[in-house]
Amino acid sequence: MAKYRAPRQIDESLLVGTEQFSQLQLVFSDPVQERYEVARPLLLGQPLMATERAIQTQKHPQTVRHYVRRFQAAGMAGLFDDEPDVVPRCGLVSEAVRHEVIRLKTLYPPLHLREIANIIYATIGARIDHKTVGRILQRHPIAVQPRLPLPKFGDYKEPYEARVEVIKLYYRGWNIQSISGFLGLSRKHIYTLLARFEAEHFAGLMTQPHGPRHHHRKLYLPLLKKVADLQKEHPLIGRFHLWDWLLPEDKAQVSERTIGRAMAFNRFVHEELSRQETPKSTKPHPFKARTWHQYWFIDHRYLEKIDGVQYYSLCILEGYSRAFLAGVVLSTQARGPVLKLLYETVLMWGAPATIVSDSGGAFVSDDYERCGERLGIRIEHIESRQSWQNMIETHFNLQRLMADPQFARCQNEAELQQEHTRFLDRYNRSSHSAHLKRKDGKRTPQDVLAWVRGEPLTTQRVARAFRELLWTRTLDRAGYALVQNYYLYAERAASRQRVCLWLWDDTLRIDCQDELLASYPCAYDSQRGELRTVHEPTLHPNHFAQQQQALFHLGPEQWQRVNRLAKQQRRRRIVRGRGQKKLPLVMEK
Repeated sequence: MAKYRAPRQIDESLLVGTEQFSQLQLVFSDPVQERYEVARPLLLGQPLMATERAIQTQKHPQTVRHYVRRFQAAGMAGLFDDEPDVVPRCGLVSEAVRHEVIRLKTLYPPLHLREIANIIYATIGARIDHKTVGRILQRHPIAVQPRLPLPKFGDYKEPYEARVEVIKLYYRGWNIQSISGFLGLSRKHIYTLLARFEAEHFAGLMTQPHGPRHHHRKLYLPLLKKVADLQKEHPLIGRFHLWDWLLPEDKAQVSERTIGRAMAFNRFVHEELSRQETPKSTKPHPFKARTWHQYWFIDHRYLEKIDGVQYYSLCILEGYSRAFLAGVVLSTQARGPVLKLLYETVLMWGAPATIVSDSGGAFVSDDYERCGERLGIRIEHIESRQSWQNMIETHFNLQRLMADPQFARCQNEAELQQEHTRFLDRYNRSSHSAHLKRKDGKRTPQDVLAWVRGEPLTTQRVARAFRELLWTRTLDRAGYALVQNYYLYAERAASRQRVCLWLWDDTLRIDCQDELLASYPCAYDSQRGELRTVHEPTLHPNHFAQQQQALFHLGPEQWQRVNRLAKQQRRRRIVRGRGQKKLPLVMEK
């Protein structure tokens, strides 16, 4: 239901004023008199509102206020019919504004009302409404005339002056379409001039050559110095890995080719960096991996000779991701360290489908081929004098470029092993050129390899594959390990620890957590699988002994490190339980 609204109560005094105004209307001879009489009480300060005076005079309240503003602005002249234009609540429109509105409309008739108001504000500073512009043009119509003989954009003798004229019109309030029609040029050209002016100010309006522009030079001196420092530290490094080693802020500004130009410039300037590069031909690889752990590559590489001892780098490379799975520094190329590294790598990464190597003695031995057959790994050898078929040779070349200067500064085997481990970690985390076109965005060997493993193998199967060379035991409280009929001392501080015993080159080595504890010269009967004799060991320093110091030290003649037991002294452990058989402590062949 509609809300009831009570009728408005009209003051009786207003009705008296209405009768008086009705009598005055009979004697008015000019509309100006009527307008003045309508506004007179308000002008004289009588306590009367415009709405109340509108009731008395039967006018609209806005009309009453309009008469008051006109009289206050121009006096009695403001009440005449030909009074000047009035802006509500803003006073009169000045003569200069009126003339400018008429001039702009005459200058270019397609200008619309809002645009003229904007131009007036931009040039004169007077705020007027587009309705006021319309009333001015309605009371002062523009005479129809042909276009004024003003110069077009192409008529200027100096192109700079024409471009400045475009900028002036734009900042005076002209829009793009009006400037285009007034000066006769395309809107795209106007946008181009405005962009050049915003970027370079008036210098951008000068005539510029149309030829190709040279890009901003990126080979500035600080970057050249950074590249030169890396070249001096790694004289044989290539441009790709050097670019990958830059800081992220420098790497984001320059490309690999720019770094190549910087390296060439440094080789030209610095004599110690100059070297000749020989191009290498590329051939299809016979062992190119199509998936993870399809091919592994293993080989030795000569490193440095320290104190008359030649050291080698033994590494295993995964062919698909180009990641180094394992690596170690050795002083021998015997089969034992090769099998040990293969054992540890298979335990961690599973078994590959194929492992590729050269025809070195360690890789053609019966033990090597027998272990590979038991693990289900196919053994492949590269062709004679075709080292490029072993993919690890290419990555050994990267090792030569990236780490040989650091290897040359090493003083002992420990430092060499530390630098070798640092190289493997840095290489796996560096971008590789073989992965630049991958769609998943992975660029480093570490990211491509990720968590993927080869064929999973149990610890028991791996141990059986290396049973002629490897025994695993747990040290007793005194630090001894029982192997066949021998108690062999390893390290008292490592008691109750799991150790590995490796037999190669007539030496039985005891390792714990990849740390050599003791080496025993021995004689081994391969046909019967038995240890014939075991001689006095060489005990190696280790961190277990450093963590737990002995209360007193015994001389070599005061205690036995090798103790042989008679066969009848062997005790068998009886396992109690339902349905369980007696299991021997050590199985003998």
